[in-house]
Formats: sequence, C-alpha cells, structure tokens
Amino acid sequence: MIPRRRSGTGGFTLLEIMIAVAILGSSLVILITNIYHSVKIYRVARDTLVAGFLAQEKFTELVNGKNPVRIGDYKDGRFEKAPHYRWRYRVEKVSLQPFIETVPGLKRLQVVVSWSQVPKREIEVISYVREPEPRGLHQ
Repeated sequence: MIPRRRSGTGGFTLLEIMIAVAILGSSLVILITNIYHSVKIYRVARDTLVAGFLAQEKFTELVNGKNPVRIGDYKDGRFEKAPHYRWRYRVEKVSLQPFIETVPGLKRLQVVVSWSQVPKREIEVISYVREPEPRGLHQ
C-alpha cells in the first residue's frame, strides 16, 4: 500500500482566504469612515474658530469705530476677508423688567456670525456696552 500525499498541505484553503479578505475589507471600511468623520469634525472646528475671531473683530469694530452704534440699529453683511461668512448685529435697550424699564447709559450689543453649511452654523457674541457720554459735559 502506497501512502497518499496530501496536496496543498502548506497553503491556505479558499475559505480561509475569503475570511481574511472579509476581515481586511471590514477593517478598511471602518478606518475610512473614521478618517472621514475626523476630517469633518476638523472642518467644523476650524470654521467655528474662524467665526469666533470674525465675531470678536466685528464687535471690536462696532464698539471702537468712528461711527458709534445706536439703540435700534440692525445691520448685516459679508466679511471682505472671508466671503462665505456673514455677520449681523443688533443694538437694543437694556431692560430689567419689572424693576426698571430701561437702564440709562447701557445698551445690549449682539453680533452674530453665520456660515453656509448644512446645517447652518452660527456664533453669537453678546455684551453690554456703555453709551458714550456727550462731548462737552466734563470739560
């Protein structure tokens, strides 16, 4: 009787190769999905940081600008440096209802910066600013 030799004793079976390819494919899908989400989160963080700087810049411009903002002002526009960011601001009376109807010499300045994404994203800066004293009173 002649002993039989098993052919292919040192290799992999087709089933083993298919399982290895399935595991590798699943791992690649998970890895690519994680990279995609990381890039998306990075972009949101970057855009939010830029919007925060732009909001602060607009706020400073409004408070320290040549033309003081007045109660009731409401304007909007685009930033020249970053055209896909929009700004709007509103100036309101400060009220402490029911105690005080309005607080004299104080106004509420709200600056909102938004940018076009789905969903639409916004950053809002709100501060209370003293009204400038009329010139000539303390001279």
